Amino acid sequence: MKTMILRLLAIAALLLPVAMPRAQEIDFARLDPKKATPEEWQKLVDFLEQQSKNSLGKTSGESTVRSLIIKGNKITTVVYNNGSITRPNTLGNTADLVWNRLGYGYEFVPLVAARVKSIQGDSIWMLDDGMYTPSQGAYAPDGSLKWGWLPKAGYAAPGQNDIAAWSHRSDVGGDLTRKPHSWPESWYNQALGRYVWPAFIGNDATSPDEEVYFVCDDFTNAKWKDKYLPFPGDSTKLGLGLDLECRFFQFNNPLAEDIIFLASRVTNRSPRTIDRVYFGMFGDPHVGGYNDYHDDFAYLIPPKGPLADPFPQRARSMVYAWDEDKTGMGGLVPGYFGFKFLESPSNAVNAKDDDDDGIVDESPFNDLGTYIDGTTVPLNTGIADTTKYIKVYGRPKPRWSGDENGNWRLDKDDVGLDGLPGTGDFGEGNAKPDIGYDINNTLVSEPNFGIRDVNESDQIGLTSFYAQFAGVPNFPVNDVQFTAQLSSDSIAIDQAYFSTAGDNEFLYGSGPFALEPNATQRFSIALMMGENLADLLLNSETAQRVLEANYLFAQPPPKPTVRAVPGDGRVSLYWDDFAEKTIDPLTNTQDFEGYKVYRSEDYTFSDLYTITDAGANLNLRAEPSLDGEILRKLQPGDTVTILDGPVEADGYTWWQMQAEDGTAGWAVNIPEWYAPVSEEAMATSTP
Repeated sequence: MKTMILRLLAIAALLLPVAMPRAQEIDFARLDPKKATPEEWQKLVDFLEQQSKNSLGKTSGESTVRSLIIKGNKITTVVYNNGSITRPNTLGNTADLVWNRLGYGYEFVPLVAARVKSIQGDSIWMLDDGMYTPSQGAYAPDGSLKWGWLPKAGYAAPGQNDIAAWSHRSDVGGDLTRKPHSWPESWYNQALGRYVWPAFIGNDATSPDEEVYFVCDDFTNAKWKDKYLPFPGDSTKLGLGLDLECRFFQFNNPLAEDIIFLASRVTNRSPRTIDRVYFGMFGDPHVGGYNDYHDDFAYLIPPKGPLADPFPQRARSMVYAWDEDKTGMGGLVPGYFGFKFLESPSNAVNAKDDDDDGIVDESPFNDLGTYIDGTTVPLNTGIADTTKYIKVYGRPKPRWSGDENGNWRLDKDDVGLDGLPGTGDFGEGNAKPDIGYDINNTLVSEPNFGIRDVNESDQIGLTSFYAQFAGVPNFPVNDVQFTAQLSSDSIAIDQAYFSTAGDNEFLYGSGPFALEPNATQRFSIALMMGENLADLLLNSETAQRVLEANYLFAQPPPKPTVRAVPGDGRVSLYWDDFAEKTIDPLTNTQDFEGYKVYRSEDYTFSDLYTITDAGANLNLRAEPSLDGEILRKLQPGDTVTILDGPVEADGYTWWQMQAEDGTAGWAVNIPEWYAPVSEEAMATSTP
């Protein structure tokens, strides 16, 4: 096996693309981004932008690759609507997976490898990638067009540069009768009279603090145009004929503030069946900052086996990296960086319990089935191992057989295929779970059922992983090597970068699975940071629990609308009780706890701050000095009011502040220790 792989690598090394025409004496097809001078890199960026403008563009009608900097929690990064996260030499330590002031990412892109029957009748392997540079990903020979993932039209507003984002509701103050700037006009719902976000678990059901959404396809991948046509007779749509739907989630909840969730769906839009498909991810981590990448270790916690046994079940299926000398750029101490494999494509026909949940061959694509009432049909019907089932889903309850884990609720989820109550669409109010196709021929279902329930899937799991040198020939442009690795169906436990630090990259995937015409499969990953391995493992378990809750997470209830009435020497506050009646999306219960009223002398609340996790045990001293008496220690979540300052003393900047209990004193000003209590966090007020 090793000999065969080595031969493949040797052959693959010879298959680099023919150099495209040189622009100002630079061979962009061989330019190494890490070795390029700033001038060379800028010429490449300018060249690709100009070639893109000159090209005929996408058959889908849009050639613009949009971007957005997301910062819904403690991770800040730029993402692109071709599926990639970060780009080489772009926004270093600013938006390249920045966490605690250091960037951790160079480039991360989704991959799909597939075996198909060629026009000539033999089997060939094809690969789709989203790499930015011609030296590392597939491009037309003249660099005029990306051969791989490019955005589809209709998922962002034209005439602006942003990917559509949930947070852009702030454009209109939450009034969705008006359109947020990045949302397309097609998201207007006539029945509701407002714009509706197409959320993962059903329209308007989004729980994350930030979510971005887009769809791309591989129709421009002309590398195999003489060997395979996904749409017979149509040479304008090439590649494998796939759509790739992508969502990136961020939660600001303290338990998940160090995680980004990547949820993808790959759909075969062609009339051909693709019998062997692998979904994967390529990633080049830089632990310690954009210039500190030569001393990184890598390791793997597989789903099972001797390497996995010491770790909790929910923390497994994770690859991670850390810095050898624990010193990053600027002398900052880097943490641990990990990718957790959350959800893989499913196999519902192998008569096995692939995901060890007590159910054999559950599927996100089946219909409601028959009703299991616990009287005429026993509650353990369809359950292979009741002990495992109870451990994951609780005790069996009356349910439809197609709702294998029994979490579809008549009072909450019987809202029709659009996931919206009150629109009267197909399935709403018919007292049973529904699944079907929307107007875009995309598979949809009611919440907590079918394709909108991540637990109704007998997942294949992680089947390949490589930690290898981040250099030639180890890039997706070398499709022979990468298809061989993704389809190797094996994970070596003695890889070099497990014991030797260096500049490494990750390649991992899941498969095989088949894609019939219009069939879809899901693939979800959690990108995580941690102060140390223990912290990373905790985040890994948290990520798994969020997935199991269909990406719902505990959130504060909506802010009440407040009315202030002045009186004689007093002000009376009145507010509605809507927050008290809100159902928590994670627990499905009314778990309202209480109100917190802030008082400020500034109407913008610019003098109010909360202590962050990084500021735990912050000393509040009697004087602006390290020798000052410690009056109390401030903890995360404490609110303070700025009274005076700043004052420079003992090498620090100090502010005088007052805690909620009335204690006033001085504390050191370290920006990441404080978060402003802005108007955004306040209740909505009315005159």
